[in-house]
Amino acid sequence: MRKYLMLLLLAFGLALSGCDRLMNFLQTPTPTPGVQTTDSPAQPVQSTPTPRSPDELIIWIDPIFASDTETPGGQLLQERIAAFEELHPGITVNMRIKTRSGPSGLLETLSNIGTAAPNLNPDLITLNPELLHMAYIRGLIYSMDGIYEAPSGPDWYSFAVDSAWIENSFLSLPFGAEAQAFVYRRDRYTTIPNGWSEILNGAAPLLFPSADPEAVFTIAMYQAAGGQLRAEENALQIDRTTLTDILSLYSSARSAGLLPTSVLEMVSSTETWTAFHEGRAGIALAPYTAFSHEYNPETEAMIPIPVNSTTSLTIAETWGWAVATEDSTRQPLVMELLGWLSAPEFVGPWTEAVGLLPVSRPVLENWADTSDISLANLLIPSIRAIPELEFLETVGPILQPAVQSVVEGSKPADLAAQDAALEINTH
Repeated sequence: MRKYLMLLLLAFGLALSGCDRLMNFLQTPTPTPGVQTTDSPAQPVQSTPTPRSPDELIIWIDPIFASDTETPGGQLLQERIAAFEELHPGITVNMRIKTRSGPSGLLETLSNIGTAAPNLNPDLITLNPELLHMAYIRGLIYSMDGIYEAPSGPDWYSFAVDSAWIENSFLSLPFGAEAQAFVYRRDRYTTIPNGWSEILNGAAPLLFPSADPEAVFTIAMYQAAGGQLRAEENALQIDRTTLTDILSLYSSARSAGLLPTSVLEMVSSTETWTAFHEGRAGIALAPYTAFSHEYNPETEAMIPIPVNSTTSLTIAETWGWAVATEDSTRQPLVMELLGWLSAPEFVGPWTEAVGLLPVSRPVLENWADTSDISLANLLIPSIRAIPELEFLETVGPILQPAVQSVVEGSKPADLAAQDAALEINTH
């Protein structure tokens, strides 16, 4: 019996040893020092995090500002950072590219880092209005009140000044505006199509993203025409008459045979620009960034969007720098870097290279190309901020079917506006 027990214990020990070896085999191997690995699992956060060295600054940037040498804008940013480091021996500025959304997007990553890993927290981040509002609501950015001079005065354009504030708190230092306007083909019009009468008489196809689920173009047109989206009680309300006026423009274009069926599938100005650039339209909504990089000056031109006889429109969202660290010991150096990245002598060439409209006169004065300067001067007076996220998310899904019904001819403009207004005003 004793011999049997001894054999049983020996077999049990060998089994445990084999399991240990199997578990070691299944575990992720430790990377060899000096060899880069990809898709490595995230390391567990230490219970007592070590703060980052005050000699290291981290900035997170959107992909359109990628700091590489393959694009003129990226090269300028890289050179600017290198110059800052040269002026501050021992200081390192690390740049990280962060997408706008998704699991590895800027806000998601910033939320997950939290206070558990201060050595990974960025000091400055680039934000557009949508991301700025979301970051503010989540408490991920910090006010610059009292620590940096807020944009003001006649040198700053009003749309840029407005973008810097949320609820009377200075949260973003603007540096450039991503814009949308109309592009037209010079050989399709006898005069510049600055009004809807010229567009409708031009007999050239018109493209706008009627399938955009947020109806950005229509909401921007409605607001530019004087339409309000709030009542005195702070409830959402839309003016049926003004909305009818905007939808009637689409109806007139359809009646004139200017709206191809492809419009019903287009969801962004990038799509309408591509179709226009390929010769499939005479006039279309387009992003300024793409236009500035790709247009043919002999045959293509950009103008503000005509709204009515007295109003034109350029839709824009202003990008700015926001502070994402509350570490007061880092504040002076972070503010110095912010000033370095916001100086007009840098921001001028940088925004021109990237394809953003300037936020101030000193920035525009540092542009080089005379045709770029002329176009900026044409568009800037008509700039209106892209509609607020709240309106895009609530009003957009109601307006978009109304737009589609007019474009496809299933409803007249007044009935489509009536149905949309009834749904919005009782929402």
